[in-house]
Amino acid sequence: MDDTNVILARSALYIIGLCLAGVPLYLRISGRTRVGGTARLGLGLGAVAAAAAAAWWAASSIAAMAATPLGDLDYATFSVVADATPIGPVLKARLAACLGVLLLAALYPRTLWLGLMASVISIAGAWTGHAGAAEGTAGDIQRAFDAVHLVAASVWVGALLVFLGSVARPGIGSAPRTKAVARLEAFATTGTIVVAALAITGAINGWLIARHGFALDSRWSLLLIAKLVLFGAMLGLASLNRWKLTPAYRSGEAGAERRLAVSLSFETACAFAIFILVAIIGLSDPGIVS
Repeated sequence: MDDTNVILARSALYIIGLCLAGVPLYLRISGRTRVGGTARLGLGLGAVAAAAAAAWWAASSIAAMAATPLGDLDYATFSVVADATPIGPVLKARLAACLGVLLLAALYPRTLWLGLMASVISIAGAWTGHAGAAEGTAGDIQRAFDAVHLVAASVWVGALLVFLGSVARPGIGSAPRTKAVARLEAFATTGTIVVAALAITGAINGWLIARHGFALDSRWSLLLIAKLVLFGAMLGLASLNRWKLTPAYRSGEAGAERRLAVSLSFETACAFAIFILVAIIGLSDPGIVS
């Protein structure tokens, strides 16, 4: 089964969906209750992109299951498989959430509601992959921890995007230096909670998946190790930002703004790389060496 399109679609869904949820959720945590015109447009466009990615994911998943090239997939096959598997309900939930984000951005741009609605796009994926295959109480627990894990990840990446907007473009409508510094410094407590949530839920879900046996040299294990390395890199960059680069930026040190923007960019790139790895990990068997 060629799962290239499935991996690409899942990657796009994670990146778009988590960013779409994370920005308004972070803004709400930081005290903002509404988003402005530019952000509303961005959220609306993001909702359209997420809907396209959701349709791509569903079609590519069904094509892979049917061992059919994506371009040759017909509507009858798509409809039958979608109705008989979790793909159909998950696709409907995602498309409904995308429509909800689009309507909220246009008519009622409250950060809390936008963030919660957009979170459905990613959380719906918990009914596919490893969590979707789990049954009974263990499955319910795994899906619940998946949801918490995804929300925590979205808050972190959403904060990074806001920080980048505040630091990299301070002269064209972004927050002034003092506000950017305040945001960066205030994230210490939220960031600690986010990291704790990610570590706890990630460890529990990893155990739930691997408890029936896994190979250290399986694709699942190797990608999980790569994910943990990137997670460690994000923690290191976050510490560098908090204790060195932000104080230098606050004091107006020459080049501090550029160094902070570069560090935030690398941290964001690590987050996106993790999302791509997770898209592949979710399709990998921990016990099979590839």
